[in-house]
Amino acid sequence: MALYKQHLKEIKKQKIAKYSDVTFVNNNLMWQDNEATVSKKLNILESKIYCQDLILANRKDWRVPLYDELLELVDYGKVNPASIDTIQYIKPTKYWTLSKNIKQPTEFWYVDFQEGITNFESKMVRNKIRCVRDISKKAGEY
Repeated sequence: MALYKQHLKEIKKQKIAKYSDVTFVNNNLMWQDNEATVSKKLNILESKIYCQDLILANRKDWRVPLYDELLELVDYGKVNPASIDTIQYIKPTKYWTLSKNIKQPTEFWYVDFQEGITNFESKMVRNKIRCVRDISKKAGEY
């Protein structure tokens, strides 16, 4: 069974590799990785709309990542940017997550890829955005 699952992962990687504007990262998540991830600065509402409207890799089910999902892209052994090697387009700055501050629901968590720190700030602040989609489902094909 483990060999079969590994084979399925390899097939997914091969299919995804043909798209130059995305990168595959563990745990069945496909990440946007193009110039827009370093050039756009949006507030959280604009980020939600941007990801919902994104059609990339022939898919349309993109969304703003959750806090723990975006943390998977951090490499704490690096700085400026503190990101894993598979990410091509990244700035050492703050990227939004869809996770709210429990104590203050008008604030959302971000991950700062300068050193991998996290915090939260007002939903009106403009930060970078990197959209994600779950590839464990078949939905979202355009």
